[in-house]
Parts: sequence; C-alpha cells; structure tokens
Amino acid sequence: MKRVLTVFLLAVLLVAHTLAGITAAANSDGISVLVDGKQVAFDQPPRVQDGRTLVPVRAIFDAMGARVYYDSHSNWIRAYRGNVTVTLEIGNNVLNINGKDVILDVPAQIYGDRTFVPARAVAEAFRAEVEWEQNSQTVTIKTNLIAPTLSPQAVVTLTLDDFWELLSGTWWCRYTFVIG
Repeated sequence: MKRVLTVFLLAVLLVAHTLAGITAAANSDGISVLVDGKQVAFDQPPRVQDGRTLVPVRAIFDAMGARVYYDSHSNWIRAYRGNVTVTLEIGNNVLNINGKDVILDVPAQIYGDRTFVPARAVAEAFRAEVEWEQNSQTVTIKTNLIAPTLSPQAVVTLTLDDFWELLSGTWWCRYTFVIG
C-alpha cells in the first residue's frame, strides 16, 4: 500500500512539475511589465487587443502606488494616486481623469475573473512615462517622474448624509474627492 501511494505521489509531482515548466515557457515569451524597474507579477498574463496592451487593473494600479476601488454592482473602477483620480467603467471606452474624459481605443474589460485595462492609458493618466520595447515585448512605466502630491490647503465640506455615506464605505460610488 505504501509503495502504491509513493508511486502515485511521485507521478503527481512529476505531472505538476512538467505543467509548471510548460506554463513558464509559455509566459516567458509573453509581455512583461516593469514599473520603476520592478517586474509586475500578474495572476493572469497581459494580453494585446487592437494593438493595445491590456493588464489586470489591480496589479498595475498597486504597482504604481495607486489606491484602487471596484464597485461590482455598477462595474466602475476608481483609482487615486496623489491628486489624480481616475475613473472608468468596464465595457466603456471613456477614461475620466480628474473630471476630464479621454476616449480609449480599447475599453476596460473582463477576461476570466479579472478586469483588464489599457496599460499606457492608465499609466499616463497618473502622469507616468510609458515605453514599449518591441524586441523584448516589455512595457516600461516610470512613475517617479512626478511625485504624487497632496495640497495642504484642501478643504472638504460634507453634509451629515455625506458623512454617514463616508463612514459606511459607499461614498466612492457617488463622489469624487479631488484634493488639490
């Protein structure tokens, strides 16, 4: 019985190791993304659609130092970094940056269970520099060009209803607070 169990476990480990090698080889010639010189780890690989590189939204915003919020009921994504607020809706080709609309070539969309966004558009929305290296299939994002800033003179006036929404955690579904 022990021998059968040992052979079975070895077979499972061999198959798992082989599949891991195949997955690594498949992703090794795919698209990589660097933010400030650091490789971004994605649980789903970036993809190209209509000449645009799409990346998982949470991973790219986290790597850029942005706070990201997702409302699954309305399919809205909102991210903040410094005094920049970026808002987009899944399936809509409009990206809103601090109240100004920018038309995207490719809208945010869902693949599997992840939301993908155009890497260049969201990085440039946060004033980052973006480069594409065709030979290595690498997107390079430099966020440290302009440090995020907060205005020390920002004043936010809230009604009592607004205050309760803020405490309940639903405020970001309706309001955009831009400091600066």
